Amino acid sequence: INDLADNESDQAVASAVISLGQNLHLRVIAEGVETDDQVAFLRKNNCDEMQGYHFSKPISAEAIMKLLNAPGNPM
Repeated sequence: INDLADNESDQAVASAVISLGQNLHLRVIAEGVETDDQVAFLRKNNCDEMQGYHFSKPISAEAIMKLLNAPGNPM
């Protein structure tokens, strides 16, 4: 989805894939999301889930446990 914010062809393909997946009763997950514009497009097109550097860099399982167990974590 690198050029999703600016490329109409990429937008058409992404929109079609999201629609196809949902019409098949599948959850659609966008990978490689890096920008606010990509998130906005995916939300506008009802993408179910997103992952990528926009949300977090990759971290180890140990780091996740530390994060979840940190004082003040609302979880």
